[in-house]
Amino acid sequence: MGKKRNHRTRPARLARLARLCAGAGRCGQRPLQASRTWRARLCALACALALCVAAAPPASALDVSAESAVLYDAAGDTFLYEKNADARMLMASITKMMTALVVLEQCNLEDVVAVPASCVGVEGSSMSLEEGEQLTVEELIYGMLLLSGNDAAAALAVHTAGSIEDFAALMNGKAEALGLQNSHFANPHGLNDDANYASARDLAYIAAEAMRTPTFRTVTATKTIQTAGRDMRNHNKLLWDYEGTVGGKTGYTIKAGRCLVSMAERNGRMLIAVTLKAPDDWNDHKTLYDMGFAHFTQRTLCAQGEVLARVPVVSGLSGLAPVRAEEKLTATLSDGEWARVETKFSLPWFAWAPVFRGDAAGRVRYVVDGRTVGETRLYYETGVEVYLPAEKTLGEKIAGFFGRDAA
Repeated sequence: MGKKRNHRTRPARLARLARLCAGAGRCGQRPLQASRTWRARLCALACALALCVAAAPPASALDVSAESAVLYDAAGDTFLYEKNADARMLMASITKMMTALVVLEQCNLEDVVAVPASCVGVEGSSMSLEEGEQLTVEELIYGMLLLSGNDAAAALAVHTAGSIEDFAALMNGKAEALGLQNSHFANPHGLNDDANYASARDLAYIAAEAMRTPTFRTVTATKTIQTAGRDMRNHNKLLWDYEGTVGGKTGYTIKAGRCLVSMAERNGRMLIAVTLKAPDDWNDHKTLYDMGFAHFTQRTLCAQGEVLARVPVVSGLSGLAPVRAEEKLTATLSDGEWARVETKFSLPWFAWAPVFRGDAAGRVRYVVDGRTVGETRLYYETGVEVYLPAEKTLGEKIAGFFGRDAA
């Protein structure tokens, strides 16, 4: 059973207004006799409305330099923008988000790490660790995420799993637990390795999971800090340049190109932007956030306990049994998508009495352009007892037998 919301679209209203401007009447009627002044005003209004509609360009029209990119609303589990979202790409130091996730699961922040010789002088960006230097896990995480220290990532990996290879196995286990489809990890730092790759979509999922971890959220939002005897400044320029930025991770190698994951919040909404191999990554992220915050809104599809439909009841004291939603459903949608939401029910055509309150009735699904944006179970809100006719008296039975009413 399907039910579609009946919303009148803006284009339909504009078309009607345009017909009025032209003075075209319905079939068999005289054209609208409007003065030139009113026609001019109506035409001006139609143009203004058309410009308002055009002011919200489709996400596909965005000018993004990245070879692969997404904009993700984690709360609504919705991708607001996609470009080659599932392509397997080198990710450089973005790898360190997964490293941080695994370390924070396996270690205590106060654990002391003695830096082994194998983790000193790792190529690329560095925390400038020295052999035998002792630092806490927390200090190394700051060095890994703010300074993008490859040596810090290696030291954390060896401390956690005993070797780089065993730590990579933990990373891949975490990727599997998160349900990632296009990711594989070969090292903790992201130096070039064809076996170390991820898709923009998977990196958005990793970032969302990381932001649920209080320590990661605190560290990635830190602009500057003095710790472990070092002055550290976050490489993520968006923390200074874009209002609402609450974290992220940069990455670069010649082969991987410029890679960036960032998170921004406004009015309680957090969006996650991912760009891979992006020559103009800072501006890419600003463009994605501007579009996401301006043209997408979190909408309520249904409230928890809201009565959404009624099922006919046979042989009951009541002919209908209301059904309610198990949970509140929200989705991040543009105005155009909101107008195209369809509500689809999976319910029985009827139910036999008795019906019991709280019994499962079916499901409801909200769909936009064939894509499910919300789904929940439905339960009977009230019970319906069986209808039992009153027992006839002896006189009524005798009268019925002789075909006449009792006196």
